[in-house]
Amino acid sequence: MSQVAAPRWIRFHPIPMKVDAKTQAWDVRTRDGVGYLGQIRWASRWRCYAFFTIDNTYFEPQCLRDLANFIELQTGLQREVARQRRTAAAELTEVCQP
Repeated sequence: MSQVAAPRWIRFHPIPMKVDAKTQAWDVRTRDGVGYLGQIRWASRWRCYAFFTIDNTYFEPQCLRDLANFIELQTGLQREVARQRRTAAAELTEVCQP
């Protein structure tokens, strides 16, 4: 999966993960860090990351592209991590069987 260019107007700030968390989440802020726009977090029903906005936010096309690119990149990375976990668990099960 290729890297995407740094967003021009928004920034993604990782939220510290809880001990039992399976996925990362990010606060989305304006470039200067002052304006809070929402969060990107795992949407389990959709099995991908999604952007959860706060009320009364609006975005121009480039910001929407930046959000979509970031979400697609992180969803791909998360799916790869999950695939690796499943593979490791299956291998462990094979080794532990009598």
